[in-house]
Parts: sequence; structure tokens; C-alpha cells
Amino acid sequence: MTTVLVLGAGGPAGVNFIRSLRAASDEYRVIAADSNSDHLPLAAEYADMALPCPRDQMGLLEWVTNTQDEWAFGVEVDVIYAAPDRLALWLADHAELLPCAALVPSRRTVALCQDKFAAGIEFRRAGLREDYAVEIDNTVNYEASPALTEAAHKLGFPFWLRARFGAGSRASTLAPNMGAAVAWLDYWRFAHGSFDFLAEQYLPGRDFAWCSIWADGELVAAYARERVEHLYGHLTPSGRTSTPSVARIVADEAVHAVGRAAVLAVDDHPHGIFSVDLREDADRVPRPTEINAGRLHTTSLFGARTGCNLPHLYCQLALGRDVAWREPPHGALWLRHVDCNPVLVATPAMVVA
Repeated sequence: MTTVLVLGAGGPAGVNFIRSLRAASDEYRVIAADSNSDHLPLAAEYADMALPCPRDQMGLLEWVTNTQDEWAFGVEVDVIYAAPDRLALWLADHAELLPCAALVPSRRTVALCQDKFAAGIEFRRAGLREDYAVEIDNTVNYEASPALTEAAHKLGFPFWLRARFGAGSRASTLAPNMGAAVAWLDYWRFAHGSFDFLAEQYLPGRDFAWCSIWADGELVAAYARERVEHLYGHLTPSGRTSTPSVARIVADEAVHAVGRAAVLAVDDHPHGIFSVDLREDADRVPRPTEINAGRLHTTSLFGARTGCNLPHLYCQLALGRDVAWREPPHGALWLRHVDCNPVLVATPAMVVA
């Protein structure tokens, strides 16, 4: 029996990680942990144990390292995984201090990828982006902001605005003119406080996710999917939420090549999970927009149901075990929505195990 502790288990990414382990094997004992106890019941249905955990870093470290104590788990944890960004960075910081295995990138790599401006610089150095990236700080008067003027001059209109840090297409929108850009930035400052933004070229093409696992610099497994429709995209100004309600497995050599190159641009010896977001430019060339280092996208169950079970692979590689995997069938559709069980739609030419 392999015991896996999943941190941040109450969100979609954590729940689907656990469900993927259940789909892989009966060998797993899963402990779901989350600092938000109201979310734990969402994971408890699939886990063997669901426990609230501390939110602060040192409290969480003490809590995890006491896995042998009766007040904690009462069982020895073999593998640990962190679902959200905040905890992926925590795990990269503390992996060597924990009495269990993990497959994580370096702390430097995770922090770099969580900074979209810094990661974008590396993409451009590697020749994967040909546009400019302009950081827009928390200037009070955006109408007189030199950075915003620079963005308009270098990028032209329309250009893409988004938060420098954060997930789920945070504060993203298309700026068709200076008035719209200023209004958007002012809204976020007045409603949510000042934080840094990023202006980049608008990429109008298809939206892709390239999920991969690496071990000691070698690519072990990867597959690509296209985000066909975004969950509640019609309720956002950008039309995007980074979370698909309809996704499709694709076999696209260009996406695979750029995804791989994007990872190597931020880490010359990748180790662990690298989930790359890409979008096509006007010439249908896929361009990397960001990397979620150390964690999977929310749709890990999609891959698991089609034969590429990355959560299972993560656990086995963390324990030093070899595991076979097969590329998922191209064209498979994954449909999901709130309060609905996800549905895998197979085309007649596909055989899904």
C-alpha cells in the first residue's frame, strides 16, 4: 500500500489528482488535506482520510513532519503532492525536509514560473516569443503611466493585459484602446488594490495546454490538449478562465516542440511536473504564455481516463519506480461543468481503455 498526501486537496486540481490515483490502482491510500475545511468534503468522497491542515508555512511543515504521530495521520506517508501554486512553491522549499518522497522542480524554477514577466523573458531569450513584454506597476495615475504608453507604442492595439502573478487568467482582458486599458487597470486597483500587470501581444489563435513530467532532465511523458471552450468564459470580459469545459486531445508536433522548448528555457535540467499554457499567434505558431511548475492542470483526470495517468506516474517516479504509460488517443473530448460528472467522448476510431 502506497500512502499519498495531497495538499490543497479540496479544489478541482486536488480532487482530480485523487480521482486519477483511484483510476490507476487499488494500491493507493490517499490522505486529502486542505487549510479550508469547508472544501474538504469535496475530496473526502474519494480519499481514505480527509484532514484540515495549517495554512502558514511553518505550521504546515511541522504538521507534515509529524506523520508518525497518532494526532496526525497514524500512518507513514510515502509520497506528497501539492495541488495549488502556493503549496507547489512551499513543497519546492521544503521537499528535502520531509519524511516522504516528492517529484518537484527546484525552488528557483517554481518561483520563476509563477512570475509571468520573468518566465516570459526566458521564453523570449529562447526565441519562443517575438513580441515585447511590458511590466505595468501599481502607478496611481494610469493615464500618465510611462509603462502603459510604452506598451501601446511597442505592441499596438489590441494588446493583452493580465496580472503578473496568479492563476485562472487573473485580471486578463483584451485592451482595444488606451481608454479601455486605463479603465481596466483602474477597476482592479480600486476594487482589489494595487498589483503588477503585464502587457503582451494578443494571441488570437487556438488555446493549448501541454502537460509533462520530467525526471533528472529527461522527458518521461507528455500530451497536449486544446481548450475548446472555457468554463463560464461567457461571464468574463476576456472570454477565458484557463479552465476548459470542453477539451480535446491533440497530436500537434509544433505544440509538443514548443512546450518542450519552453520548459528547457526556464530549467536546463527539468525535474517534476511542468504544465505549459500556449496560444497560437496570427500565423498559427504556438507561443508559450506561462508554465505551472510543480503542479498539474485541473484536468489530470482527463489524461488518466485516456491512458496517460500523470498523477500515478508522479507517485511512481517519486518512489523511484518505473512505470509504463501510453499516449492518450488523439481526438478524445473531455466535457465537464459545475455539478456535472465529467464525460469522456470517444470518436469511432478510438479505443479507450
